[in-house]
Amino acid sequence: MSQPLTIDRLLNLASESPDAVLTHLREHPQLAGQQDSHGYSLLHAATSYGHIQLATALIKDFSIDANIRDEDDETALFNAETVEMAKELLVLGVSIDAKNGEGQTAAEKLADEDEEPVVAAFFARPQAVRRSTKPLRSLRRQAVLPDRVLLKTARMAWMVCMLHRPSQTMSRSTSALWMPVRPARSPILRSGAELRSWLRGLISRPKKDRLSCASW
Repeated sequence: MSQPLTIDRLLNLASESPDAVLTHLREHPQLAGQQDSHGYSLLHAATSYGHIQLATALIKDFSIDANIRDEDDETALFNAETVEMAKELLVLGVSIDAKNGEGQTAAEKLADEDEEPVVAAFFARPQAVRRSTKPLRSLRRQAVLPDRVLLKTARMAWMVCMLHRPSQTMSRSTSALWMPVRPARSPILRSGAELRSWLRGLISRPKKDRLSCASW
């Protein structure tokens, strides 16, 4: 008779058989967020052993708390032994500012020469803080605005330019994007792809050039 699957068995498997852990979790997903008697979780184990794929699956596929804590009130980030693992945890939403029961952040604890000073040095870089907010930035970047919203934005930019430089006419490149439908030169959208490309080009220009019709 086979032994029942427990979190302790999965933690033992995690060191050398992360794929086996994932296989078991697909049959017993309720174990993904469980912890042993010391609060140690599969995410802590995956981090300690450097199993990025397992850590990613636990958070993304099994929806466990990215900031799950052990008995010392430490998140998985305190177990990171490589910069690569630390980077992935930040991308997955683990907080860089979380403190353990002694009031230390992961950076402060790992800075000890007996811990992981290289990882601690990475946490001190501005890039580490930016990575900790990457999921939100990525979501905003991937969002596709409806054409009607883009058109309204473009019309406002066009009118601001005309008010800012009333004596200046639009360049050919700009005129090609618009078709006058009444004397006031109200622009209409020729294609969503063209407009997105035009807006990206405008936004990428230095701020001082954005209101210059000639730069369009």
